[in-house]
Amino acid sequence: MVMILSVVAAALFVLIAGLHSVLGERLLLGPLFEKMPPVRLPRRFAERTLRFAWHLTTVAWLGFAALLVLSDDPTSRAIVGGVALVTGLVAGVASKGAHFAWPVFLTIALCLALAGGLPPSFRVAAAVSVASTLALLSALHVYWAAGGRLGFDAAVPHSNGAPAFVPGPAVTLWVAAALAVAGAVALHAGWTSASASRVLMALGAAVFAVRVVGDFRSCGLFKRSTSDRFARLDTRLYVPLCFALSTGCLVLAVA
Repeated sequence: MVMILSVVAAALFVLIAGLHSVLGERLLLGPLFEKMPPVRLPRRFAERTLRFAWHLTTVAWLGFAALLVLSDDPTSRAIVGGVALVTGLVAGVASKGAHFAWPVFLTIALCLALAGGLPPSFRVAAAVSVASTLALLSALHVYWAAGGRLGFDAAVPHSNGAPAFVPGPAVTLWVAAALAVAGAVALHAGWTSASASRVLMALGAAVFAVRVVGDFRSCGLFKRSTSDRFARLDTRLYVPLCFALSTGCLVLAVA
């Protein structure tokens, strides 16, 4: 399991390194150099300095990936995990959740933390946190199904100023029931290592991870719309919340 988690973390480092260089050139460095203001250094030297400084970060991440695959040193994993944790937190806070890199780095940190072993109390804490959060979300959906509208408009995507869809009471109650059942399974998983609970928690982690990525249109990290209230809340609240739930489920699945 330690090797598997280390390989997953290494693969994520390789992924983020490739995206960093490719997207950085296309979306940032290229446009920046086209309209670069005057600097105190020769322009060509300044461009080369900025470019190699940018891509040296890619080299460092590839080095981390190689270290995780080729070394079995727990101290190295802990240091790399700490760097990933700080990087993810800084990226998430600085971009207010808009940059896609923060969940990747935090996932790397989680994988390496799991590879190092977590105390049983951490598993119980994850179970209680996931279960209580899902119970609150379930109660909120019951409230909406009963006709309550507090927060409802901000909970669904909008198109041209109107909700893109309006789920009926039956659908809303079904979601509430699914959330309640998932919370009960999470609570059970905190005190047992039954394979069925682990499988269900792995499924839950995948479902919430898919929500983090989104549909590439109206929700998730790669949504097109970013200006309406739902989109802002999705970036700053819904996506981080789903990432936290996915993380908690993953802990219960593999810890």
